[in-house]
Amino acid sequence: LGNKSDPDIEEISIANSKGFSTNYSNKYLEEIKAIPSEVKEEEILNRLDLRDEEIFTIDSKYTKDMDDALSLKILPNGNFLLGVHIANVSHYVKRNSEIFNDAINRGTSVYMANSVIPMLHFVLSNGICSLNPEVDRLAKSCIMEITPKGKVIDYEIKDSVINSKKKMTYEEVNMILEDGIIPPGYEPYIQTLLNLNKLTSILSKNREKEGYIEFASNEIKVITDSANNPIEFRKIHQGPAEKMVEYSMVLANEVVASHIYWMELPFVYRIHGAPDQYKVEDTMDLLHELGYRLDMLNNISSPHLLQQVLKQLSVKEEYQALSSLFLRTMSKAKYSVDNIGHFALGLDCYTHFTSPIRRAPDLLVHTLLDMYENSNINNIDFEKLEEKLKEHCNHASYKERQADIAEMEVNKLRMVQYMENHIGDTFMGRILEIYPNEVNIITEDNIYAVVPIEYIAGNNIRYNSSSKSLRGCNASYYIGNKVESRVLAVSKEDRKVICSIEKNLSIKNKPKVKTLKLN
Repeated sequence: LGNKSDPDIEEISIANSKGFSTNYSNKYLEEIKAIPSEVKEEEILNRLDLRDEEIFTIDSKYTKDMDDALSLKILPNGNFLLGVHIANVSHYVKRNSEIFNDAINRGTSVYMANSVIPMLHFVLSNGICSLNPEVDRLAKSCIMEITPKGKVIDYEIKDSVINSKKKMTYEEVNMILEDGIIPPGYEPYIQTLLNLNKLTSILSKNREKEGYIEFASNEIKVITDSANNPIEFRKIHQGPAEKMVEYSMVLANEVVASHIYWMELPFVYRIHGAPDQYKVEDTMDLLHELGYRLDMLNNISSPHLLQQVLKQLSVKEEYQALSSLFLRTMSKAKYSVDNIGHFALGLDCYTHFTSPIRRAPDLLVHTLLDMYENSNINNIDFEKLEEKLKEHCNHASYKERQADIAEMEVNKLRMVQYMENHIGDTFMGRILEIYPNEVNIITEDNIYAVVPIEYIAGNNIRYNSSSKSLRGCNASYYIGNKVESRVLAVSKEDRKVICSIEKNLSIKNKPKVKTLKLN
C-alpha cells in the first residue's frame, strides 16, 4: 500500500480493507487514453445547446469532480424553469467497457478525511466528465417547469451541451443569502440565486407536506492542518446553498424516476421502506421513560406522524441523541428494481440520477436512459436486463454500506489522533447511547467517545433496561444528558477514545414530564 509513515496510508488501508482500491487494469488505462480531453464538435450534433445559458455549479471549494449544475429562469407566466444539468458520463463510459464494469464493481467513490478513492479515474472524474467552469461539457439536462406552488407541470430530459459560467461555493453563496455579503464575481448572479432560494423554500414546504423526515445531522467534516494533523471536527452546515442544491437534485431524481416508472420499463430505484412497527413502539416507550408524553404512532406506514415527533423534539438541546433513537428504527435506503417508494422523503417514486461520477447506480440510470432513448425497444431482452439490474442493485447497496463504514472508521481514526494529545483534559459532552457495560457520548467538539461503566461517577451504578439508563445511589444518567467527561486513553487498534464521566450537568433525577402534542 505504501510507507506506513505516509500521512494518508492509514486512510487508504481502511478503504482497502472494505474493498476499495486505487489500482486500475492496463485495459482500463488504455480505454482512458481513447477518451478525448475536450468536447468535439461532432459530439454536439443533435444535442440541446445550452452553452449561452446562465448555468453554474455550487459545490465545496475543494470539489474537483462536479456532477451537477443548475439554471433558473422566471417564465412570462410566472412559473419557474429549473434546469438540473448532470455530467453525461454514459457518453464516455459505455456499457460493458472495462471502465464501466470497473465502476459498477467499485460501486461508489469513497470520501475520507484527507483522501478520496474515486469510482472513476481522476482523469475522467476531474476532467472531461466534470462540469468545470468556462469549458464545454456534455450533460443530461432535466428541465422542469414549476408553478409558484411548487408543482411540476412540464419537463423534458435531454442530452445537452453546457458551458458553466461559474464555479460557486457553498460558503460564498451562504454569505450572500445569510449575511447579505456579495463576494467578488457574484454580482451578475444575485437575482438568480434569490429566485432559486425562493423556489427552494416552496419545494421545502411541499416536501414537509409530503412527509419528508429530517433527522439531526451527524455528518462530520475533519479539518486538518498543513501537516495533515486533525485540528477540528466540524458539523456539516446545512445552509441555504446546500438546501438549494439538495432540493433541486431531489426533484430531478423524482422526475426521472417517475418518467421511466410510467413507461413500465426496468429501472434502478432508490427505495426506503417504512420502519419496523415494534422498533418504533419500543422507542416511543423509551421516550415515555425519559419523561416525554406523546401519543402512540398508530399509522407508521405514513411518515407524517414520525415527522411531527421529530419536529417537536428538534427544539430540545438533547435532540441529536433523541433523533438517533428514531434513526435506528429505520431500515437502510437501498437500490432496487422494485419500486416501493421512499419513506423518509415521503415520495412514491425516486432514483439516483444526479451523481454519475460518484455513484454506480446513477451511471446505470444514465445508461438506461440512453438505451431507452436510442435503441429499438423491441430488441431489448427485458427479462435478462431486469435480472442483471437486480444484481447491480444488490451490489451497489452493499458497496454503499462498505463505503459508509470506511468513512466512519477514518473519522474515528482522526478522532483518536486528535485526542491522543488531550489525555487528561476535560470536555463537555452529551450521552448518545447507554448499554449495560458502557456509555457512548459525543463531545461539544463533535468527537465520539466510549465510557466504560466503571469510570462513571456515582455509587452502585446499575443499568435499567426499560429506560436504558444508569441509576445509582447518588447519580442517574439518561440518554441526552449533558455530562462533563475526561479523556483517559485512546486505542489506535480499536479506534476508540476512552473517557470517564465526572459529572452529570443535566438534572440529577429523572427528567420532568415534557408533553408533545401531535396534530
